[in-house]
Amino acid sequence: MPTDPALSFGPYRLDPGAARLWRGKQLVKVRRKTFAVLRSLVDRPGQLVTKDELFRAVWPETVVSEATLTSCIKELRQALRDDARTPRYIETAHGQGFRFIAPLSTTQPVQSSKSEPTPNTQHPLSWGERRSLRNCTTGWTKHYAASASSSSSPASRGLARRPW
Repeated sequence: MPTDPALSFGPYRLDPGAARLWRGKQLVKVRRKTFAVLRSLVDRPGQLVTKDELFRAVWPETVVSEATLTSCIKELRQALRDDARTPRYIETAHGQGFRFIAPLSTTQPVQSSKSEPTPNTQHPLSWGERRSLRNCTTGWTKHYAASASSSSSPASRGLARRPW
């Protein structure tokens, strides 16, 4: 089965077949959807990719806000050590979309070896996401704990004490 060639730009190598981004020999971890945004941009180098096109390509049949796309672009810029004010890789066309502006070259995909880290298919949450989730669930628990303490139902009192 033929694999897509890896794409190189600057010190980075994008391996579409393995859905991995490398900086030299170091794996650069990005979320699956963020990788999909990067893939959509490098598939059309130098061309404007509108926000609507990115929404259709990355989140088909799902409604997401522009903040979701903005978050992916921000994560990409951090991963690529890029700056929105003086971009080397991703240029913003305000109100329209984004453009991948770095020169691309094709290379052979990296062959898997035992020294490479295995992909984590569970996509663990980042520290900020865990904190946000913890704050969300803590608030939920506090809300229901307060309402359960005034309730006479044993089931609702037991639910409020769950340590989620």
